[in-house]
Amino acid sequence: RQGLDFQLGRVNAKGGWDRFDLWKYQYENLPSSETARRALEGGYSLTIRHAEWRIPCVFAAAAALQRATGAPVQANIYVTPPDERCVRPHADRHDVYAWQVSGAKT
Repeated sequence: RQGLDFQLGRVNAKGGWDRFDLWKYQYENLPSSETARRALEGGYSLTIRHAEWRIPCVFAAAAALQRATGAPVQANIYVTPPDERCVRPHADRHDVYAWQVSGAKT
């Protein structure tokens, strides 16, 4: 999904990917909170890539982590309803530090 900074989608029962209302937004075409709420209520996940570019406190945390490690940092946010999956099982080609702030990962 290279190039998508905002995305609403979910992993379906067959392991494929479903997008909400064929929803594909970039910086200039952001969704309304109502669209995001409807999608989350329907079991779709919200993905925000490069959250450090948009949210000052996320920028501060990412910058501090980058200073401490000397490694580049990108902050992504995933909001996933209970009992749903945001992504299929996979392996990343880079190091990942995951911070769970609510709920439980199963």
